[in-house]
Amino acid sequence: MRPYRLLVENAVTLAGGALASLKRAAGRAGATVVMGADERLGGTLYNTMFFLAPDGETVQVHRKLMPTYTERLIWGQGDGSSLAVQDTPYGSLGGLICWEHWMPLARAAMHAAG
Repeated sequence: MRPYRLLVENAVTLAGGALASLKRAAGRAGATVVMGADERLGGTLYNTMFFLAPDGETVQVHRKLMPTYTERLIWGQGDGSSLAVQDTPYGSLGGLICWEHWMPLARAAMHAAG
């Protein structure tokens, strides 16, 4: 199980140093950043999309709703609470991960949110 252990050990956490460094960089650059990563929350890994605001502080996360096929061996299931659109200096920004683009209700929720 070495590959899984490496995923767990290198996964991003909301309170961890990797995300803190990225937030500082976004703040210094005044950039809106969207980044996908393995996220560890408790004992579960998630396929997560992080949205970082140009203020360098605000973080919104979206955890993939339903890992597909063999991904279910690695990643946990997200929930609809993270289907959100962020207001940015460039307009509304949101996103879905991979197969979520084929989920009609997930797409509808994002379209409704702008």
